[in-house]
Amino acid sequence: MARATARVCCEPGCPTIIRGATRCPEHQRARDAHQRATVPTKATYNYTELKRRRATVDAWRQQHGDWCPGYQRPPHHSTQLSADHITPVALGGAQDGPLGVLCISCNARKGNRVQHGHDPRDTPGQP
Repeated sequence: MARATARVCCEPGCPTIIRGATRCPEHQRARDAHQRATVPTKATYNYTELKRRRATVDAWRQQHGDWCPGYQRPPHHSTQLSADHITPVALGGAQDGPLGVLCISCNARKGNRVQHGHDPRDTPGQP
């Protein structure tokens, strides 16, 4: 039976030698805690939020059709629309705050930034 190769923990700057794993126990615990806190599970997934996002996209389609307003690019046709917080929750936006509609590509481009120039009153179904 082959023995595990000794190697250094894969966390930058950690000099701990380990066998049969990629991280030392300390860094593995920290990674596991981060995963539990950030990755949703069926128990923590908010289906009400999913319905709210779906309703926002449906209302947008009724008013504008399959049209993305664009983020750092001109408006364009897209059948893959998604709803996203105008002010990301990670930047202090409310979990139940106003949603904006962008295509998946523009939403990825927006990332964790505030969607400037978007008036929440333009999004149907929003306060």
